[in-house]
Amino acid sequence: MNRMITVLIATLLIVSFTQVLSAQEPKKAYVSDILILAVRTGPARNFEVVKTIESNAPLFILEEQGGFAKIKLANGDIGWVQAQYLTYDTPDPIIIKRLNRDLGKFKNQNNKQLKSIETLTQKNSHDLITLKNEKKELERILSETLKEKSDFVNKYTLIDKKHKELLESSKNIVATRNENEKLKKSNMELSGKVDELQSKNKTMLKIGMIKWFLAGAGVIFLGWLIGRSVSLKGSRRSGLLK
Repeated sequence: MNRMITVLIATLLIVSFTQVLSAQEPKKAYVSDILILAVRTGPARNFEVVKTIESNAPLFILEEQGGFAKIKLANGDIGWVQAQYLTYDTPDPIIIKRLNRDLGKFKNQNNKQLKSIETLTQKNSHDLITLKNEKKELERILSETLKEKSDFVNKYTLIDKKHKELLESSKNIVATRNENEKLKKSNMELSGKVDELQSKNKTMLKIGMIKWFLAGAGVIFLGWLIGRSVSLKGSRRSGLLK
């Protein structure tokens, strides 16, 4: 039972789908190049005219019958018109109108783009001036940096030269210091010898003075003895003469 219901539902769905596929969609058409076209209530000239439409009016064809077409207007009204006065080609006035509309849009877009380009040009001009000024400033900074670099290189070269000279001087200083140490040591040894010689000299001076004193005393004593002897001899001679 359930299977039969399923088959029935599937059949109904297939039929409905087929009918939907077989139904024709309304075709868009236009009133051809005439002044006025009557819209009637049925597909014949004896049916009542309910309204009229002008040339180039857009509409949708729902079906065609006996030289008449059932149409649907843009406002939703439905009626019948003679199919010979309909065309599927877009009328030139509509094309021109669309082109004019598109041209107006293009002009608006073009004006907006021109304004944007003008604004962008002004901005670019301002940015260009700013960039030129920044370039000049960077060139100035670069020039100063290069000068500072050159000065630094010169200072570094001078410092390096002085450093090398100091290294050489330090070597000489070390050698001089060692020589001074040796000279100090020799000086101390010489000072000791000088002190020793001075001490010996003082001793020898004292001894010499004593010797000179003794020699002088001896001379004096010898002279006294000689004088004494001469005096005695004279006394003796005087006694003999008497």
